Amino acid sequence: MTASDSLAMLLESKKIIKEGFHYSLDPSRVVQALGESDRLERVGAGYHFTSYRLDLSGFSYCLSLSRPRFHEGTSVDLDNWMKAMKQLQSLDNPLIPPMLHGTHEGKAYYLSPYCPQNFSQGKSVINPWLANLKQDLADQGLMVDDYWQVRCFHQHPFVIDWSDLKFTRP
Repeated sequence: MTASDSLAMLLESKKIIKEGFHYSLDPSRVVQALGESDRLERVGAGYHFTSYRLDLSGFSYCLSLSRPRFHEGTSVDLDNWMKAMKQLQSLDNPLIPPMLHGTHEGKAYYLSPYCPQNFSQGKSVINPWLANLKQDLADQGLMVDDYWQVRCFHQHPFVIDWSDLKFTRP
């Protein structure tokens, strides 16, 4: 199987996941969860975001909510990050998960499929896909200023951390 064949298979898999993501999505429940994140199962924390599992109508989401340090007293421009996230979502790359992003009570958030599985196929498999993603981002004037965190949703690999997404040019 060629790299382009595997990318085509991943794009088809992503299409199915995206349909499930949007079918089960209830924006009012997301807003409620944002206000009650302390009641959700915490599944991870990084320097900029804390992530929680949110189950809605049989679909598991990951709700990543910014920490104050993400946009207070740092060089992160929240408006530019929001614009970069919007541009990211316009790309048709299989490693970019379906997402919803926004702000709530002064904090940034993004919602994506919950990816509990480690990617276990090895660097020889993922590196060409990551190179393709890096090029797609560069073509749009975007970059991620950190290492790639790849996890799987039902064996489909997604990059899960977009906290360092930024524009490379004004």
